[in-house]
Amino acid sequence: MATETLSDFLHKVKETLEIAVSSRGVLFRQELRELISIAWIETVSTRLGYYTAEVDKVERKDPKSLSEHGLTGPELTAKLTGFDLAFEAFKQWGTVRLLKKLLGWINSILDSVIDSIPGGGAIKEFKELIENAIEE
Repeated sequence: MATETLSDFLHKVKETLEIAVSSRGVLFRQELRELISIAWIETVSTRLGYYTAEVDKVERKDPKSLSEHGLTGPELTAKLTGFDLAFEAFKQWGTVRLLKKLLGWINSILDSVIDSIPGGGAIKEFKELIENAIEE
């Protein structure tokens, strides 16, 4: 299924982060594994749900406010298509390299979403924690 809205994008971000957290035994150093899992379960996943609902409201009620940040029309379609290609490749092959590429696509879109709709900073920071914690 193609990602057509920012809400769809955030649902796939959640799925990506859930996969990373559930793969903590192979992705992260021992000292970080439980801490990352606790942070995800106790706070970040809930915040992501609330933020997704907020983004959905803005998309439905005031989509013009998103255009200033390249989140409408062909610009958004290009970003979401690149994201979808990375998401599908990661889902199919599941390598660390593909996860990092997918996280890069998330960066480019999530930054714009947060600039347009405040409230997603903690989600971005958790995603960055995942990026920084991945062991090579």
